[in-house]
Amino acid sequence: MGVALLVSPKGDSTSQVNLIGAVMLVLASASWAWGSVVSKSAPLPKSPFLATSMEMIGGGVLLLLTALAVGQFAHFRPTEVSATAALAWLFLVVFGSLVGFTAYIWLLGVTSIAKAGTYAYVNPIVAVFLGWAILDEPVTGRTLIAALVILVGVALVNIEWKTS
Repeated sequence: MGVALLVSPKGDSTSQVNLIGAVMLVLASASWAWGSVVSKSAPLPKSPFLATSMEMIGGGVLLLLTALAVGQFAHFRPTEVSATAALAWLFLVVFGSLVGFTAYIWLLGVTSIAKAGTYAYVNPIVAVFLGWAILDEPVTGRTLIAALVILVGVALVNIEWKTS
């Protein structure tokens, strides 16, 4: 709900939201939340590196199939990729995936899952800050409420619910 609030139109004539992108973002957030809940009781491989590799390979294959299904490869021209875009992609591959997941797996081995999962509280705050600092995105009351809803959602996912 927090992500939906964050990306929904603001109610003025200047607000434009890419509906497909917004829906995909909300579905991605819902999928993450669902996966987080299911992963607590799902039988996963004993090796966290294997589990992470399977996740990344599975996600990559699904993204490639989706891109193929919607015709993205017909419009892709490697020669038209800017140096900035290529460097941004490389940064995300190295730091967002390889270093980030490796650090997370290491944390899982040396601390509790609850402590390792605290990254999920920091990411939304960092994203809002970077949007403001780098892209001049406004931080409004609506943005802060959306961030609070996201953080409450993360907290709810990380709470151990006791059932009788």
